[in-house]
Amino acid sequence: MNMKFKDYTPEQIKTKLNEVIEFESKYGSNTTTQAWRKWCESIDYRKREFDFRQATVNLFKHNNNII
Repeated sequence: MNMKFKDYTPEQIKTKLNEVIEFESKYGSNTTTQAWRKWCESIDYRKREFDFRQATVNLFKHNNNII
């Protein structure tokens, strides 16, 4: 499992941002599109999101005997 942050390509990020813009133009903004927009516009946000996902996985790896 890759535990080191590797950012997406600029093309992938631009494609996702265009999807968000198109969705918001049709249906308006909501908390999900706001989060996606922030994800597209901030490398720090993407790093924190990656760290959060890794921490979640590690939590369940180390606590799988509790349940």
